[in-house]
Parts: sequence; structure tokens; C-alpha cells
Amino acid sequence: CADTLLVPLEYSTIQEGIDTAADGDIVLVSAGTYPEAISIDKSISLMCDPGAIINASGLSSGIGINAANVTVDGCEIVGNDQTTSGVTIGPGSSYVTISNNTIHGMQLPNPSNMSPGSYGILVWGGQTNCSGVSDIILEGNEIYDILLFGIDITELVCDVTISNNNIYDLEHLV
Repeated sequence: CADTLLVPLEYSTIQEGIDTAADGDIVLVSAGTYPEAISIDKSISLMCDPGAIINASGLSSGIGINAANVTVDGCEIVGNDQTTSGVTIGPGSSYVTISNNTIHGMQLPNPSNMSPGSYGILVWGGQTNCSGVSDIILEGNEIYDILLFGIDITELVCDVTISNNNIYDLEHLV
């Protein structure tokens, strides 16, 4: 039976709730601003109430995912000129759904690969046999004020569905 862990009622930070959660649990985030970068390495659902803001300003990324069976829904993820990505889905990720989120403000070009841009959502790390990263759903997200890339899917990532996202006001290099 899945438990619902409440942030900030039971856990003061989102990461504390995630760290405590077991596979299959729901971490429910109430309205408020949470200045943190989040790492998801287990099969959970991160659900945000309206007004829940993950403020990754000054941090390299908002949410990093390296797990199977993960959902992130309803969160506002904010970055700045020190933030490379809003959501990064990397090696070991499958059956991941990123839906109904608002992602904006990422302006730091990717220092790890010399890319000239930053990302609202970055999906990477697949293998030639479609293992590593697959079965990704990106739907209903609003992505804006990002340096170059609203959504970036690298090679060797398999079975990605991108639908009903609203991407606008991407910045370009001058």
C-alpha cells in the first residue's frame, strides 16, 4: 500500500520526503517556495499542489531523475543564470512521466558538454539496445524563458511521447 508523505507538514524539504519515501509512495508538496535541487532515484510520484515552487535559482538543476516508474506532476520549477536544466531524466530512467509542470528561467549553458544552451527538460543517457532510458512521457508542461532548448532528447533514448506542451520565449545567443 502506497503512503503519501506531506511536505512541509511532515518533512521540511522535498528531498527529505523523497529520501524517506519507499518505492510506490507519493510525495505531496503543498503551496510554498522550496529552494532546493531534487534528486529522484526511486520509483515515486512527486505531486505538487498549485503554488508549490521548486526554486533552483543558484543551483545547477531543479529535478534530476535516475529511476524507473517516476511521475512529476504540477510543480513550478524556477531557475536562473546559474541553472542548466529544470528537469533532467538520465541513465536508469524508464516509465517516467513529466506532466502539468511550469518550467522557466534556466539560462546557464551546459558546462558538461560545451552546449551553448540550457534545458527546460533534458532526456539523455540511453544505450544502443534501448536500455538505459525509455518509455518517457512529457505532456501538458509549460516551458518558457529558457536559453535555447525547451525540450532536448539525445540519441539512444527510446519510446518518448511529447504532447500538449506549451513552449515559448526561448532565448537565443546574441
